[in-house]
Amino acid sequence: MNSSWIQEAQIDDLELYGDEEIFNQFDIILQKVPASHIDGIGIVGVIFIFKRQDSYFVEWKPNENVELSGAEIAEESNDEWSIINQITFKPESNALSFLAPKVKNLRIPLSEIKQFKVHDSELLMFNRECQHIVTYLFKRSTPTSFLRVLSIHRLLKQSSADRNVYIVKDPEFEKLQKSFAELNIEEIKSSKNHRPFLAHGYELLSQIGKNVLGANKPSRYDSRPGAYTFDAASNSDKITEVLDESDNKIGSFEEAKIEEEQHDTSHFPPRQIFKRDNPLTRKQWTEFKTEDGRISDPERIREIIFRGGIEPSLRSEVWKYLLNYDLWEHSTEERETRRKSLHEEYYRMKTQWTTLSKIQEKNFSGYRDRKCQIEKDVKRTDRNIDYYNGDENENVNRLQDILLTYVMYNFDVGYVQGMSDLLSPILYLLDDEATSFWCFVGFMEKVFRNFDEDQAGMKIQLSKMRTLLEFSNPKLFKYLKNHESDNMYFCFRWLLVLYKREFTHEQILDLWEVLWSNKPCLNFHLLVGVAILDNEMNTFIDNKYGFTEILKHVNELSEKMDLKKVLEQAESIYHQIINSSKLTDKVRLILGMDPIHSPYGDDPNCSDDDDDDDDIQMKCESNKMEEHEILENSCERGIEQNFF
Repeated sequence: MNSSWIQEAQIDDLELYGDEEIFNQFDIILQKVPASHIDGIGIVGVIFIFKRQDSYFVEWKPNENVELSGAEIAEESNDEWSIINQITFKPESNALSFLAPKVKNLRIPLSEIKQFKVHDSELLMFNRECQHIVTYLFKRSTPTSFLRVLSIHRLLKQSSADRNVYIVKDPEFEKLQKSFAELNIEEIKSSKNHRPFLAHGYELLSQIGKNVLGANKPSRYDSRPGAYTFDAASNSDKITEVLDESDNKIGSFEEAKIEEEQHDTSHFPPRQIFKRDNPLTRKQWTEFKTEDGRISDPERIREIIFRGGIEPSLRSEVWKYLLNYDLWEHSTEERETRRKSLHEEYYRMKTQWTTLSKIQEKNFSGYRDRKCQIEKDVKRTDRNIDYYNGDENENVNRLQDILLTYVMYNFDVGYVQGMSDLLSPILYLLDDEATSFWCFVGFMEKVFRNFDEDQAGMKIQLSKMRTLLEFSNPKLFKYLKNHESDNMYFCFRWLLVLYKREFTHEQILDLWEVLWSNKPCLNFHLLVGVAILDNEMNTFIDNKYGFTEILKHVNELSEKMDLKKVLEQAESIYHQIINSSKLTDKVRLILGMDPIHSPYGDDPNCSDDDDDDDDIQMKCESNKMEEHEILENSCERGIEQNFF
């Protein structure tokens, strides 16, 4: 680990620093630590959870720094809960302190922990870069109580993919997801003021952290001696700004320069209006088909779809290609063979959960939890549409069956709230269970990162939208930044379900097929969001809206926007950006363009040939993490050989 993150240890004074101790547990042995704390390996101590204001810390202290007071703790106890106030801190003595170095305390901010993993009596801790940094051995107990306390304080959630993994919650995104869960689209429509959030909801969301996605305020981590601290400036943005590593190597704009040239748009050509064309017709579609049923020019078809969408009567047939249920290069015979095989596979997977006994379901907590959430969600998904309206609606049952089968198909992703919104229009259009399932699978392959348990995918997208807005509309970006709204959290719902709740049912069919065309660039869906904000800029500025008001206003736009104008605006912004004389490599990468300079320097293991910049960055980060781990382990082994 970076040695600058760790400082020398002294005895803590809880009263002086205002810490509130909420948990402690004895007989905890350090088995893996950062190199700077190598003296602590094999030492028995106490693990604590402290709270300071709104921040939480996990701290291990060697026994020499703590002592019991009051009742003794039995060595063998059925109750793993530790009794607070049984611990006091030994007064520091300078006598003979020079004879032997003290073992340092190890304090880590919970905000810098990504997850814990339980292995028997061991508790493994991983940081935000997924590096294994600490292992605690619970000598006379298990980590259960420790994890239970964090869960009770709503700081932790058990992974749905691995029941031994516990993910540290991001409080800002938890609040935002809660708002999404409570949002009822019918209430928005029927509300006199067309406002989806209640007053207390505004207050809740207005408290969302303002130091995310580039706010760059210093983090209030523990600066006392003995604290294990992380450099927020060099680490907190690694998740949200996946391209930050390249900033020192490529000619991307700097914040200081943006500040000086905040309203300078001279590098942009005049914005042109790109009118929408006619949709793909059946006659055109037939012309693209060869005698044996293959599609001759998929790229041209995608261009037509991007420019004008698909004729409604043809939509159910073309969507199967856009979502990879049918393949462009397949003949009629090959297509029918593939469809039959997929149809049979769907019902085999469906049998896996429909034949579970009550005992099996009771013992299958991962499936049971997902089923419960699905049952709740489908009952309130698009019930305003006739296709799903009414009690005992068979289409609602099919919606539920498809989602439960998807859980068995991809248990790692499973089911997360919002997926029913993505499936609903597909089933409505195709009206076939097995076909809808496989088209939904194709859709999920495009957007599965939206449903990451740690919300990393959503943070990346919000960060990229922020970058595009900063470049294309510096005036609006400066306003949002000055009003602590540049975290872009008010766009969360847009991206999570791909604008499903922002447009009417018919409009969303038009929008999705345009986005699935993969034209004219990577991440065009982000430019759609930039276009919406661009249209609302004067409203924000003239009314002096802050985060709460912006959030309210954005949600009041639901089903009030003209999709045609939004798409024309987004395309216009795209062409204005790519023709800018100051186009940066950072923006190029977001739009899927080749950078002028390599963003990865001379690293031979990193390539910029891949179309997906997220994948490129993940590969490079993986290489760096691997090298970092090797270096750290080598350091630890060297110290062990010299001192043990």
